[in-house]
Amino acid sequence: GMRRQRASLRDHRRDVLLTVIGTTSASGVYQSKQEIINKAFGPLLGQLDDGSMTRFVDRAAEGDKLFLVFGGAGHAGNGVGYDQTKCWPLVMRGGRIVEITVCLDTDLSRRVVG
Repeated sequence: GMRRQRASLRDHRRDVLLTVIGTTSASGVYQSKQEIINKAFGPLLGQLDDGSMTRFVDRAAEGDKLFLVFGGAGHAGNGVGYDQTKCWPLVMRGGRIVEITVCLDTDLSRRVVG
């Protein structure tokens, strides 16, 4: 089913190294869960009237790598529809996520956040 991305990130108990691709205001490398919430996802989700409803699409794994594909939908206060597809390559160690790279339509993100 669908669930809010913000809630699922808050449920992740340990810090991870997160890289958001591109040159948007949310793009960059983050090293703590709080920094990810405050600087990467918070500004985007704050612009969406109804948050970002996320649905799992697919996954693949090889060795210590896991690839997740998500679809997201929402509506920004500025009238932009947020129909986003994201691929998250993850690195696993000791049964936990240690690195995430967020690949997404950065042009769409820029139009929502500014």
